[in-house]
Parts: sequence; C-alpha cells; structure tokens
Amino acid sequence: MFRLLVIEDLDDIYEYYERVLINLLPKEKIEITRATTILDALELIQEPWDVILMDYALGETASIEGASVKHGADLIKVRRAVENQLAAGTGDPSTGAVRYPISFIIGTSSSTVTNEFLVKAGADASLLKNAVPEMAREIERRL
Repeated sequence: MFRLLVIEDLDDIYEYYERVLINLLPKEKIEITRATTILDALELIQEPWDVILMDYALGETASIEGASVKHGADLIKVRRAVENQLAAGTGDPSTGAVRYPISFIIGTSSSTVTNEFLVKAGADASLLKNAVPEMAREIERRL
C-alpha cells in the first residue's frame, strides 16, 4: 500500500486534491491521510509516508522541542530531521521507532516564491496548489 499524507487546512482544497488524485491514481493501491493543523502534522510526520503533500500556510503555530513551527517549510525541516535520525539509527528505540525510506515531499502553495522557499527547506518538488494533475504524475512515478 502506498501511503500519502496531505497536510492542508482548507477543506475545499483538500477535497479537490482527494477527488482528482483518487480519479488519477489507482485507489486500491493508495491510502490518503489528512492533517489539518500543525499539531496534527507534527504527530503524523513521525510515521512512514511515501509522499507528503505539504501546504505552506496552515494558519497557526506550534512548537517542538522549543523550536517554533510556523508553516510548511518548518514542518519539512522537522520531517527531514526525523528521517535523518532514523537513517542514522539514532531514533529512540523505547518508542518503537523503526527505520524507513525518505519520503518524497511536494510543497504546495499559491505562490511560486513560497514554493521556492519550500524547496530550500527540503521539499523534493514544489507545485502551485491548483496543479493537482502534476502532483498525481509525481506520485504515480513513485507507485
């Protein structure tokens, strides 16, 4: 099963993603999970994901280990740190953490400038929010 995490706070955008992605990708092979807040995302990004669609603006802030998490670029940095810890074998074994492959992260925003910022933070690709067919093609390459 291919695991996709969508971090998006706006219902209409998420519903559009879900509708188009389910029509373009084989539904029997893909599991889509959604996080609507930074707090939800901070919990879910600890899990193994094949692809993460990461929105830039989530409308709130949170903190993890004293560091402020204000937007999707901060979440990307947190996710990459988790992956690096697990790849190096420095994850906390008492939590049952296991090593898993690095996720392919697609940053999404309504601005090309913000999308460049998401890539600088560690996203593998960035696309405008309305480029869902392109997102589906990126995801399909990883199926």
